[in-house]
This record gives sequence, C-alpha cells and structure tokens, in this order.
Amino acid sequence: MIRLATETDLDAIMGIVKEVIEEMAERGSVQWSSSYPSREDFLRDIKRSELYVYEQREDITGMCTFSHTGHKEYGEIPFTTTNALTIKRLAVSPSQRNRGISHQFMAAILQLADKTNKAAVNGDTFKNNPDAQKFFLKHGFRWVAERPDDEGDVPLYYYERLLK
Repeated sequence: MIRLATETDLDAIMGIVKEVIEEMAERGSVQWSSSYPSREDFLRDIKRSELYVYEQREDITGMCTFSHTGHKEYGEIPFTTTNALTIKRLAVSPSQRNRGISHQFMAAILQLADKTNKAAVNGDTFKNNPDAQKFFLKHGFRWVAERPDDEGDVPLYYYERLLK
C-alpha cells in the first residue's frame, strides 16, 4: 500500500537509503551518497506532504517524493511545461525489487498529477544509472536533455511524460 510518509517512518526510510547507496556503489553509481539524500531532505518532503512510502505488513519497503517543484536547475531544462509533478528520490529496498513496487509509485504519481490537473510528470537521473533510465522510458517518458551535475563529474539526464 502506498501512503503519505510520517516522521515515524524516517528510520526505515534511511535504512533503505543505506542499502541503496551500497548497491549503487557496487554498480559504480555515485548518484546517492552519505550526504544525499539526507534525513533532512526526507523530513522536508514529509512536511510538504510530498513523500510517499510503500508499506507491506507494517514494513516500509520503498519511498518516492512526488514534488510540486523541480530541482533548482529545472528552469534551465527545456521541458515542454512547468505545470508538472517531479519524481524525486524513488527507491525500493533491494530485497523487495521486481515485485512491481516502483510501478505502483508511478501509477500513484500519475493519478495525483491527473487529480491536481498537471500537464506532465518529470524527473532526472545520472547518466550512469541505466536502470532509472529504462524505468522512465518504460513508463512513456521521453528524454529531454543532458546537463552536467553541480560537481561536474557525471551528467544528468532529464525526462518528461506529457499527460495532456
């Protein structure tokens, strides 16, 4: 079941973050690290009512932020529209993968976008994260642009799915 996250979910969320960081490092991705995403990022998302968790049998096994604002650089990206929800910090515990959880998050964000009259859903990922790229493309997103990340090491890819 997908529901809004609460502050009591933070320990479970950070446990998943730790697992995902370790797994990404094994694959050579530095998209997430010990400094990002932080507990404060998730707390801010909770206070904005933008962080959702996937809960099964009282265990949190995934999370995703459905943000009403893009990242700071989104104004430089040639998205078709700014009337969009942004997918941020989607993660599923590695032990719970391939069970459709990320697809349920996608269905939920599309439903919220429709309910809030958004014209698109957008998101981004590092160039060296082929799993996230495949996820976006599988769900009808189109590649929009490439841009260096703020540290200049791995480029970011930006995606958009138009809804209207």
